Order: sequence, then C-alpha cells, then structure tokens
Amino acid sequence: MAAALVSQPDRCADCSQPLTGTLSPHLCAQCGQPQPVQPSEDFFLTLGAPRRFSQDLGQLERRFYELSRALHPDRFPGKNAVSLERMSHLNRAYSTLKNRAELRSYLLELEGVKVGSQNQIPMELAESWFELQDTLMEDPEAARTKLQEFEKEMFRFKQVEETALMTLEKSYDQSFAREDLEKIARHIQAQSYLKSLDRDIGRIREKVFGHGHSDHK
Repeated sequence: MAAALVSQPDRCADCSQPLTGTLSPHLCAQCGQPQPVQPSEDFFLTLGAPRRFSQDLGQLERRFYELSRALHPDRFPGKNAVSLERMSHLNRAYSTLKNRAELRSYLLELEGVKVGSQNQIPMELAESWFELQDTLMEDPEAARTKLQEFEKEMFRFKQVEETALMTLEKSYDQSFAREDLEKIARHIQAQSYLKSLDRDIGRIREKVFGHGHSDHK
C-alpha cells in the first residue's frame, strides 16, 4: 500500500491565487510572496522528495540551494518573518533528509511507528558478554583477550544489523508495507542499545588496559 501524501493549501495566503509552479508551496507564482509553513508540510514535501528511505542526495542538495536562493529574507523586506520561517523549515528538512539515521527516525515518526527502548543485550551477543563479565571478576589479565574478542564480535554484529536495516528500507521503498517499518524500528532499538554498550565497553577497557589505550577494532 502506497504511503499517503499530505495535502497542502492550494491558494496563496496573500492574493488567493492557486499555488502552482516549481517553487510551490514556498512561493506564490502570481504575487511572488513567501507562504507560511503549514503544520501538514513535512520535510519530504518541503524538498519535493519522495517519502521513502532512498534519496538522491545530489538532487536534494540542488533543490535545497534553489529554494534557499528563492526564499532569502533580503528579497522580502515586508515579509521577513515568513521567509525566515520558511528558511528555518527548509534547513531542518535538508539536515534531516540528507542524514540516513535522522531520515530513518523521521519517516518512522511520520508513519506513527514508535521506536521503544531495548533493555537487554541482543541474544547473539549475550553469551559472550556474560563470559566477559565472569572473566573480569575471576581473571582480570585474561579479560583483556576476552574483551578484544567481544569487541570484534560486536563489530561484526553491527555490520549485520546495518545490512538488515538497508535491506528492509529497500523493501519498504518498493511496497510501503508497515510491517517493514516495524521491523526497522526493532533494529533501531538494537542499535541504540549497542551505543550504550559501547560506553560500558569503554569503561571496561580503562579498567583492564588503563587510560589512553586505544588499540582496538
């Protein structure tokens, strides 16, 4: 099922003429005035980008600079506040859509899919992690080797997670299936947990190797 498009006001806030042309909904082609940002205008609509994970970054950049020039506040001394609002929205849109991780979170939010918190280690890493904890208590010297092994295993797991995410994104872009979004949300939960695990590993490294040691993958 295709993702629904959000409708936009079809008339200018100043002259009431239909909003048409390549700079719609940003500027009115008839009177040339910048248009207020509507609550329903998401970042994809702002940049004329497809509502999906895969984006043409070159095209996004060209559209961003085209709109930035057209909306520059110096061009609208009488409508400075509106053009500034437009520019601010445009900057946020471009910053979000060009960043893969931010785009993921934003698209899930638009589609009403929540990313929860994960409070336990992924099953694939659990056994190695608990072995590392036991070794730390029993034999701190041996923990150095065990830690390095765990870091390598975790690095491989991160690569698998990222590959799975990209595969699901491609699937969603073709089918717009909500099931894919829900799976993506679960993988993002796992990635978030891995970031917190990175901090724990950093503390362990300081304990077993001492401060300043950075020879690891």
